[in-house]
Amino acid sequence: MARAFNCTNSGARTYSSSVMRHDLHHSYRMLYMMLLDGKIDAAKNLS
Repeated sequence: MARAFNCTNSGARTYSSSVMRHDLHHSYRMLYMMLLDGKIDAAKNLS
């Protein structure tokens, strides 16, 4: 992480933005999986 700060400003910005994008994608996947789990739980409760 410290290595990114040693880069040029644009390099560090690109690095941080790519990491943020990855975290966002991971968060969406987690939310989606939770949503699917919720649907499965709801279906179990309905039946």
